[in-house]
Amino acid sequence: MILPKKEKKIIIIIGISGILFIILQFYLLEFLEQEKLIEYAEVFEKGYSVGFENSVFTIFNNTENCSVTKIWVGNLSKYIIDFNCSLKEQNVTLP
Repeated sequence: MILPKKEKKIIIIIGISGILFIILQFYLLEFLEQEKLIEYAEVFEKGYSVGFENSVFTIFNNTENCSVTKIWVGNLSKYIIDFNCSLKEQNVTLP
């Protein structure tokens, strides 16, 4: 079947338009995925900072009255006490 020149041009234009549409969709999806990854990284960083601050505040509050507190890192744990409390017990003053 032989098509007239005008119909061949229309088919070629439709084919090229389809290919360009697919290429643009691919780049749009890549861009949106990259934006989502950036957003996830920002949320992770903010959550890490808040968690770190909360941990430090908890340690400060728990050791404020010269009490011993326990901290955990994974499966490891340590008991900690405020250094100033041990100096008070020994009647040592810092300059």
